Amino acid sequence: MHDSEIAEIARLLLAARIAGRQVDPPPVATHEDAYTIQTEIARRDGGFGYWKLAAPGDGLFFSPIRPAMVGQNGIRFPEGTFVRIGIEGEIVVTLGGAFAETALTGGDITRHVEKVHAGIEIVDTRIAGWPHVPRAPVIADSMLSGALAIGDQLERWQEMDLVAPGFSIEVNGQVKAAPQPNNVGNIFAALGKMLAHIRSLDIDLPDRIQVTTGSATGLIFAEPGDHIALKSAGRQVAEVRV
Repeated sequence: MHDSEIAEIARLLLAARIAGRQVDPPPVATHEDAYTIQTEIARRDGGFGYWKLAAPGDGLFFSPIRPAMVGQNGIRFPEGTFVRIGIEGEIVVTLGGAFAETALTGGDITRHVEKVHAGIEIVDTRIAGWPHVPRAPVIADSMLSGALAIGDQLERWQEMDLVAPGFSIEVNGQVKAAPQPNNVGNIFAALGKMLAHIRSLDIDLPDRIQVTTGSATGLIFAEPGDHIALKSAGRQVAEVRV
């Protein structure tokens, strides 16, 4: 695609995101162009400090997360913020220590882990007709990134099964999602692939990034005003109100 086309699609998707509305799927045919568009959106909208991994069944995908849509435990988003309110329970990893300058493998990445948290990702889309649209427009639309609530720090994460951490989701006090394995698989191997992807882009990373690493609960949908609680062994480890 021409630079002007990429810039126009980025402008359109960012405007739709800010307005909380949907647009027709943009004419993006390749994953390469789609990643260029999502990178341009992030450049215009706060940078590259927050990221997501996703493995919806047809591959491993990555995207920056809008910094304005990242909050701490208990954050409440105003009604009308989202078009769709998908909810996933996830592991959030903080990487630091010159991670970006190292040719990292999955094993190396653990040396750069500063913290691990529980988190709730809100999945949203600016693409009308989702999920019945091609993958490339979804990648361009920041891989369905809506928001991220960063919950409790998991102090003993080295002893946890991070692929299947045992998270469940309650909506207004009712269990709506049971624990299940993360389709991403080994999150540190996936983080290595994400960093290799980032190194292929013309971007400058901050010294520290936070990455939400894929769903350990599956995807459920909530309604405006719902209270969402992420539980681990019966204990609440993250919450958000949408």
